[in-house]
Amino acid sequence: MKTKDLRKKNTKELADALAETTELVHTVRLGIKKHQTKNVRALRTAKKDIARIKTLLREAEMKQ
Repeated sequence: MKTKDLRKKNTKELADALAETTELVHTVRLGIKKHQTKNVRALRTAKKDIARIKTLLREAEMKQ
């Protein structure tokens, strides 16, 4: 996800995206452990997306 796209979302949508991305991280980790996932880079991308979302949620919290 691009930061530009994430900034257009409200807090509720960001929280939903965070939950979805967190679930994706768990799924990819499980796939890596079972040697079913060939795209290991997906884990890195998902973790960076989580960091972006958490940063935007914190920025919204600080504005209030």
